[in-house]
Amino acid sequence: MLLIYGPHTCSRQSLRLKSMKGKIIATILFFYSALGFAGECTTNNETTTLNIPDFTIRRDTPIGTEIGAVSTTIDAFSCTKGFDYQEFGIKGYGTAAPKINGLNVYKLGSNSAGIGYAIYANSPNTCNNYLFPLKDGDYNIFCFINGTFSKKPIQGYIKLVFYKIGNITPGRKNGYKVASLILRNNKKDWHHPEAYLHTAPFTVITHGCTIKTENIKVPLHNVETHELSNLGMTAAEKPFSIPLNCDTGTKVKLTLDAGPAGVYDNTKGLLNLTNPASANTAQGVKIQILSNNVPVTFGKSLDVGVQTIEGAFDIPLQVRYYRSVEKLKAGEANATTTYTITYE
Repeated sequence: MLLIYGPHTCSRQSLRLKSMKGKIIATILFFYSALGFAGECTTNNETTTLNIPDFTIRRDTPIGTEIGAVSTTIDAFSCTKGFDYQEFGIKGYGTAAPKINGLNVYKLGSNSAGIGYAIYANSPNTCNNYLFPLKDGDYNIFCFINGTFSKKPIQGYIKLVFYKIGNITPGRKNGYKVASLILRNNKKDWHHPEAYLHTAPFTVITHGCTIKTENIKVPLHNVETHELSNLGMTAAEKPFSIPLNCDTGTKVKLTLDAGPAGVYDNTKGLLNLTNPASANTAQGVKIQILSNNVPVTFGKSLDVGVQTIEGAFDIPLQVRYYRSVEKLKAGEANATTTYTITYE
């Protein structure tokens, strides 16, 4: 038996198998090489918490007034090379409030907080130093590049500017998610997770007062002329108060100014009577106003105290008739003064 062809046939099969194996290996290496050039990104800081100083806000601060600002820089993303195009930007979170100066404004928590915030952002280490405000829509791309951002990590600077947007209720407020830095690759793929910014819990303190009764009438009872027979005599003294409602810690000041008839003697807190030329007006009598039994000085601010608890705060005063140097004549004895409340 001749067996010469057997080994030769096996040799051919062996060569073919080796050739096929070579093609498979080449294909695997080709795909591995292609994947090796695709860019990849990671989020460096998924959540950053920003401390907010406690807010101290005057009650009479107009709505729309800026009341503070805080900022932070976040190491947001790190990417390998391999992208054709990258975009970096800012995104706002929260319930929209009316715009202020054309800026998007979001409510900081519930309506009762009365505080809103606008968002500014840029990336000094990646793009430029211009601070971009968030104006239209809930996100803004402020930086882009053909290819891959070279800086690692991609940094974002976020500034929150706070505004009074309504009546403010004092107290402790929760922290909230307010913004995020965002990254889009190749004009289509948003990177996740975003780099989120949260605020820490904070406290709102309000200082101020509201006036319970704006116009106050203080009737003095009738007196006989003999009760004011001598210069400097007083009669019909009556206590009264200016009723306020004030926040805890509010320092209150009062200024009294004379009405149209003017001041008779500012060292003694004396007001001229209204309509002095009228035949029905008394003469030789003035109206005196005192605080803690001391005559007030019209036009001068008077410290009246600090509110220790939330609620009622009454400013006690006294009023009475005062005999002046002119000849005494019976008649009506009326006077007016205006008061101004200031606080801090």
